[in-house]
Amino acid sequence: LVSNPLSIGEQVPDEALRRVLASGVAESFYVRRGTQPVLYYLVPLRGRGGAVEAAMEIVQLASGVEARVREALWDVVIRLTTLLASVALLTGFVLQRQVLRPLSRLVDGIRRLGQGEPGPPLPIARPDELGRVAADFNTRAAHLETARSRLVDETERALELERQLRHAQTLAV
Repeated sequence: LVSNPLSIGEQVPDEALRRVLASGVAESFYVRRGTQPVLYYLVPLRGRGGAVEAAMEIVQLASGVEARVREALWDVVIRLTTLLASVALLTGFVLQRQVLRPLSRLVDGIRRLGQGEPGPPLPIARPDELGRVAADFNTRAAHLETARSRLVDETERALELERQLRHAQTLAV
């Protein structure tokens, strides 16, 4: 059944040859013979009438194939690592630019407002949630500033009235 007198060809399974002869469909399989990887390819040979008359065995030592597969795997690993690093850097850049900067400005505005500094209003350049938060913050800051101004005016008026009352009491005595 085997056409190759070399020692690696002698180990082709008879069952695989029988399947190829019976079905007329080529088969390939990969086996490790000792330390050597071997690739077998069994091809049916048809006669003039189209019937399978024989099978041809093609045997290749696959050590070169294994080396190419290892190189291809390393290539894939390197490319995937590069792609993942690029995606991570791009994600970090976009996250920093689109989320962290606006949040930092919002935190800075809250800190300034908490210290009693009105500061400039936050920029509202976005139609998303952060833009709405900035708009609401600006509105609340404006309301607080208005309330503070009214409180200062009322306090000054109360002090003026108290000053006038003391002056009137001084004149009455």
